[in-house]
Amino acid sequence: MNIREILETRLVYPTPDLISPYAEAIQKHTDKEWIDGELRSLLPDAARENYKRVRTGYMSARWWPLIPTYERLIPLARLMLWSMYNDDIYEQCTPDEVRNAQECTVAILKGTLSASDANIPLGAFLEQMRHGFLEFIPHSSVVRIADKINIYFDGVEIETMFKRDKRFPTPENQRTIREKTLMLRAFNESMEVETGVTLPDKIHRHPVIRELSRVSGRIPGYFNDIQSLLKEEATGDFYVNLVKVLENFKGITRAEAIDEVIRINNEDVNEFLYLQKNLPDFGVWQQDVEYYVHCLSMPFNGWKSATLIESDRYWKDGYNAPEVFEAAANIVPDVP
Repeated sequence: MNIREILETRLVYPTPDLISPYAEAIQKHTDKEWIDGELRSLLPDAARENYKRVRTGYMSARWWPLIPTYERLIPLARLMLWSMYNDDIYEQCTPDEVRNAQECTVAILKGTLSASDANIPLGAFLEQMRHGFLEFIPHSSVVRIADKINIYFDGVEIETMFKRDKRFPTPENQRTIREKTLMLRAFNESMEVETGVTLPDKIHRHPVIRELSRVSGRIPGYFNDIQSLLKEEATGDFYVNLVKVLENFKGITRAEAIDEVIRINNEDVNEFLYLQKNLPDFGVWQQDVEYYVHCLSMPFNGWKSATLIESDRYWKDGYNAPEVFEAAANIVPDVP
């Protein structure tokens, strides 16, 4: 089964496929200033080289391709790199360890806990992320990002329980978990750095905008589940992968399960496009809301292109997951 061919030819999104002109520059910054700089002491050389091959700078340039300045891309690229490090660090941790990371992470981002007082390895990196966001968006917007990261950790804790027990969720529960654990809600909240407009809370709370955010968060997840299938099968870390969940729940073949994931993906893409074309009247905010929703659609092809063209994270010999997990496990502090 050729997973790459399936991703290239069967997961097609009728949305723009763009990349920021700052892509190369932010990747160099990521490698030099963060992986080999601020985060150098966390992981050994070999593990750091793995993260360079992930190419999170290019991922950021494709996720937020309409970013107007290089400076605005910096905190977003920091968020993208943090999400990868954090995923790997807590991938195989206990629920208690995940909960400790959750409490400290959210508190640092909200400004109620200093990195020096937090018992997590990425505390200082998070604190710099918060400062970077505050250069471009108000504190209330950073709090919204922190709240979405809080939801992400809720999902990670649930995932660790299924993986620990070697048990599959139902397909419906898997989709709910995936909405949380792929960090996409936080990425969506951070679109404000890209658009340069702080929308009122009543717009963020509007049911159509909330549904657009939820659906746009699910769509890259379907791509990710097919994309990471072979890697997760190799590591035994597949209990919340939708392909494997459908195989187990419905008693179908892998090929049939992939067909079903693609069908579900297409339904969500069509729902997003329908809602985008039929937005309610937001009055004086209409143009800003339309642009915000337009930005929400960028990651569909953005994630696809970044992971098929630039990143080695999901391909054979490109990313040594066991090596990274082993190194990451050594830096998780003990939880009392």
